Amino acid sequence: MSKVAGIELGPTVELSLSEMVDNGLLQHVAKLEEIALAASKEYALENNLHEMKKEWDDVEFDLVPYR
Repeated sequence: MSKVAGIELGPTVELSLSEMVDNGLLQHVAKLEEIALAASKEYALENNLHEMKKEWDDVEFDLVPYR
């Protein structure tokens, strides 16, 4: 997102919405929304995978000889 905006973006205490507007982020809104949507989907996939792994943690398969 920082590359698209041309400024360093990161969660800081002093960063405000008015500062973002002053730095011209409004002209990059469409691209930033695409990045945010992709990141949200990736996060959801990671959480789902983690939950699936957790569900299978206690599962054991016993193998028996055939015939």
